[in-house]
Amino acid sequence: MDSIYTYYQHLKQARMIVSYTGAVDGELIDLLIQLSEHRLSNTAIKKSTRKKVINILVESLQNIYHYTQAYQTLPEVYDSPFVVLQEADDEIWLHVGNYVDQDRAIFLAAKLAEIEVMSTDELQAYYVNRLASLSPPPDGEGGAGLGLIEIARKSAKRMHFALENTDSEYKCFTQSIAIQL
Repeated sequence: MDSIYTYYQHLKQARMIVSYTGAVDGELIDLLIQLSEHRLSNTAIKKSTRKKVINILVESLQNIYHYTQAYQTLPEVYDSPFVVLQEADDEIWLHVGNYVDQDRAIFLAAKLAEIEVMSTDELQAYYVNRLASLSPPPDGEGGAGLGLIEIARKSAKRMHFALENTDSEYKCFTQSIAIQL
């Protein structure tokens, strides 16, 4: 990189709203939500779209939080999350990611592949069915993919995911979600 100013110009041109990397806890989720709401409120983006962006951000951060809490003693996983909220020409992009173990990688790949092939109506029916059939999850477990389903619903299924190999036994799960302006 040539200089700090060059880096600043790059970030400005990329239209970053919020960017964060590191461990995620409840307090940090609140701070990232407040910062995102503040930054979005200073734009021409419609209030309904801002609300949708924040809802998707909350679901994404909660997914990361619930997964990484079991790894507090393993910094490689616990400190791996990242979040980038960015404005593009006609959409807002949310990019999130964190390290996951092999079992979680298999679960995520299967759940997201299942979601990708559903129509909007099928997704809505699946969400309602899952919501009605869920009993409270055991301690330390998430809501059986409800957050992923909610993200798909709110983003009109405009999302992509990847599971990439790392230098360790963990995979890096990344998800990019587009919200139409």
